[in-house]
Amino acid sequence: MTSATISADLAPPAPKRRGRKPDQAAAARERESRSASGVCQLLARRPELRGVLATADWLEESVRWSA
Repeated sequence: MTSATISADLAPPAPKRRGRKPDQAAAARERESRSASGVCQLLARRPELRGVLATADWLEESVRWSA
């Protein structure tokens, strides 16, 4: 081991940044909304896909009952 490796191992970890920037958080919410909407629209157009993926079925039910 070199002294650089040893000193790097002993250095305190960099502080973690908590949370997201406001624009990143808004973008994440928008993506989530578009994804949920897309799944519901897909299942409405193609009813034969119901029952294939439990997560998609759960999402469709939750959107339907929250409206």
